[in-house]
Formats: sequence, C-alpha cells, structure tokens
Amino acid sequence: MSATTTYRFVAIVDGKELPIQVEVGAGSQVRYRIGPNEGVADVHPAQDGTAYLMSRGNKQLALRVARTGDNFDIMARDYQLGCRLVPESRYLMDQLRGGGSGGEGIVRAHMPGRIIAVSVAPGDTVTADQGVVVLEAMKMENEIKAGLTGVVKSVHVETGDAVESGALLLEISDA
Repeated sequence: MSATTTYRFVAIVDGKELPIQVEVGAGSQVRYRIGPNEGVADVHPAQDGTAYLMSRGNKQLALRVARTGDNFDIMARDYQLGCRLVPESRYLMDQLRGGGSGGEGIVRAHMPGRIIAVSVAPGDTVTADQGVVVLEAMKMENEIKAGLTGVVKSVHVETGDAVESGALLLEISDA
C-alpha cells in the first residue's frame, strides 16, 4: 500500500467555516472530505499549477485557480467561487488567540470545557492579546485572548456555561 499525506484546511466562504480534508497518495488520485461530503477524484495539474482537470467517475471538470495569499478564486465553466483557505493548524492557533476567522473579532472556544470567568461586557474596549474569557478544560485554566483591538459587540456566554469546541464566546468589532 502506498503512503498518503493528509492535509486539513478550513475554508471560509461568505463568512461560514467549512472543514476540508484531502488525502493525496501516489499518482493522481485524491480522496477528499468537504464538510459532510466525501469522495475520490483524479486530479491532473496543467498550465503552471493554475489549471486542473478533475474527474470523478465519468464526469470531468476543468478548474482554474487564482491565489493571492490565503484567498482563492476557483473558476469552472459556469461557476466561480471565492474563498479563504487556511491550514487547520493555523486556524486553530487563531482560535486560541481569539482571532476567529480572518480577524473579524469572533472569539471561539478552542476546546470543550466550562467557562469560569468572563472579564468583559458589551461596550468594553479591548486590546489585541487581552484576556477576555477563562475556560476550564481538563482541570486546567485556559485564558482566551482577544485577537484584535476593538469594542466588545456581544458576549454569548456567562460564568458556569459548558461549551463545546468551536462555540462562539464573544464578538469584537474593529476600533
């Protein structure tokens, strides 16, 4: 059996986050999972890595991909999609810092746990890297920090709440 490499990303499309997993083995076959959908496709690059021919079963799709940093425009014959694609590890680190998806000031729980302190309220001014929530998980206190300087727009949790990983804790608007 040939070795495969697994890549995990989070795509941000119209403000919504979508997990993506891609397994690449020897040859052109790629196994993918995009949100709840999964499948296998053959992918062949062409034209200096900006165009691809993807086939799944007897269907073929020609794609052109334009990239600027983390932003991708994916174009097919009758379709265009713009998204931000971030490696899962960097996305999770942004969550730890409270940066949310793309610095919009969305602060999420980075793991399941219990809220033991909320140190801000709507209308409060916060600075980047300021502690805003303390989450107890695995008998450890984890300080969650603001990802940007701004004003607290809304707080979605209170002391004692149990939260899941990825739960929305608070929102911060740019200063």
